[in-house]
Amino acid sequence: MTHTGHELAADIDTALEAAEAFADTYRDYDTDEAFKRATGPASARPLPASAIPSRYPTVHEQAAHDLDLAATLIVDAPQAHLSLTRLLEPDPAVIEPEGALVFAALLHLAGYRDQSQFWFEFAAGAGSSTAAFCLTLLHQKRAEHRTAAHWRTQTIPS
Repeated sequence: MTHTGHELAADIDTALEAAEAFADTYRDYDTDEAFKRATGPASARPLPASAIPSRYPTVHEQAAHDLDLAATLIVDAPQAHLSLTRLLEPDPAVIEPEGALVFAALLHLAGYRDQSQFWFEFAAGAGSSTAAFCLTLLHQKRAEHRTAAHWRTQTIPS
């Protein structure tokens, strides 16, 4: 005779109910109270920000991810193409610093990291706090903490 999965499950459930191993030992055990004792101290206070797990194991990897995200958002901005066009104006007196930021983001996303740094610095020097923020992330990614701190101060409008 062949058993179906349902019949086997019923047989196992019946066998487990009849087993009663250690039944007398744990008859008075309150599992709800044990759960409260185990989770109470942990849930009583919020975790500090440093204890919250990150998707990235190191600050450097987090900065690299954030820089990629920032560059993507810069390139995806509705006016990005206009800023880039103004960067390429034939009259050098009309160079648009925001175009330099878009160009830097494009270079970064294309893998030209050193070249993108130059254009981020150009845009930051022209007063772009977004470019300064990108430079902060770029230097955090490289573990250049002093330089990252310098660019972080440039993100604050004066």
